[in-house]
Amino acid sequence: MNGQQPGDPAKLARALLTITDQDEPLLRFVAGANAIEGVRAKAQELLTQAEASRELGSALDTDTGPAATAPPVASAAAGPGTTAA
Repeated sequence: MNGQQPGDPAKLARALLTITDQDEPLLRFVAGANAIEGVRAKAQELLTQAEASRELGSALDTDTGPAATAPPVASAAAGPGTTAA
């Protein structure tokens, strides 16, 4: 940081005091229009990735997805030719 960032430090201080006085303060406060846009863009990217992962990722929670048809993993402790219990 070089001290040339946009924004008014006094306004930030007032905003932080406002948050501390709230009955249910924000868990995360994003200060500044440019920061808000960056967080919004990252949130959208994460939502897009979550949707793209839905089919494969959700299948891991049940016995009906691709993971259920995978062969059992052999355990080194179980010895050759055996599978872990």
